[in-house]
Amino acid sequence: MTDDHEAAVAEAFPAVDRIEDDDLREGVVRAWTLALEETGWALAEVPWFPPLQAELGIPDERLVGHVRAVVDASEALADAFDAPVSADLVLAGGLVHDVSKCYEFAPPDGSETALHALLGHPHYGVAPAARAGLPPAVLHVVLAHSRRTSVEPATVEAQIVTHADRVAVAAIRARAEQ
Repeated sequence: MTDDHEAAVAEAFPAVDRIEDDDLREGVVRAWTLALEETGWALAEVPWFPPLQAELGIPDERLVGHVRAVVDASEALADAFDAPVSADLVLAGGLVHDVSKCYEFAPPDGSETALHALLGHPHYGVAPAARAGLPPAVLHVVLAHSRRTSVEPATVEAQIVTHADRVAVAAIRARAEQ
């Protein structure tokens, strides 16, 4: 099953191949593979955020599209400024920032789990990312990207992914309101 999940990750997230550091790239794939194996989700079926999807009337919104948008926006932001930014950390952080949504919402219908109710994705997302061997700088991106924690982004990479995520969420809301 691992090979199937790795293939699904590669297909869903072509940006993984742009991570130059082998360990970082393998850690991103491993984090998603762990999440899929442990939860039973097929990556293409993981919902973006079921409570808000229900509120906005967009039941078919999927996590893969959101993650791709965050990665694309993060790369654009990283390229736009003359600042010391690790492209690999931006990519890795953007790719795994919402990995815990696999655990927060149960297949096949996306019903909320206790992890969503009690911890939420920025808190629990650190767990599969750490077990996958991702470094503290990526774990920080996962933890700091959401307003659901009091952890503020302490690196430029975390700032970039945080802002890209917020814009991606705003774009989903805007599409839903059309």
